[in-house]
Amino acid sequence: MIVYLMRHAQTDDNLVKRYTGSNDSVGINEEGKKQLKALVPFLKSKKIEVIFSSPFKRCLETSLLLGKYLGLKVMIEKNLKEVNYGKWQGLTSAEVQKRFPEIFKARGKDPAHVAPPGGETLCDMQKRVFKVIKTIISTKKNCLIVTHGSCIHAILMYFKGINLKKFWDFTQKYKLANCSISELFVLKNSVEVGKIGWIPERLG
Repeated sequence: MIVYLMRHAQTDDNLVKRYTGSNDSVGINEEGKKQLKALVPFLKSKKIEVIFSSPFKRCLETSLLLGKYLGLKVMIEKNLKEVNYGKWQGLTSAEVQKRFPEIFKARGKDPAHVAPPGGETLCDMQKRVFKVIKTIISTKKNCLIVTHGSCIHAILMYFKGINLKKFWDFTQKYKLANCSISELFVLKNSVEVGKIGWIPERLG
């Protein structure tokens, strides 16, 4: 069984590094739609049986378009949603650093346990996302999961046995562009991480 993890297609918020978080009103842009079409030949070559999606608009639009192109059913999983950024949502990274300098610095030192004001910790996010992954793996179907960058990083770190306190190091090493693909190989007694962050234009 192979699980493909895909970050949703590009949004306008992504272009300005805005904390979209649990904002459900942001959809994909025209460039994002082009990215999806570039990905279709690769996905058609795989034996994917179902698509699981975060409920947020940017993921759902991505999933439904791919479902249409590939002739696959889309299953919505609420716990695949992005981390809740609380009072940071809607702000750019620069704005957050200016308005919340102390908590921003604290989260920089301990990303696993320090949450944005009114938001969610990465540890809590990883726990709820992993519950979904366990359920999906139990289906024993090759599948595509469309979710958010931080969720994918948290999933990969779990299966690579890397503590979330190293989140920033991991995300810098493995950058996940919009529509990038990462692999989980589900074996009899283990799950192994394959390639991380493939870019559609480079798939060949």
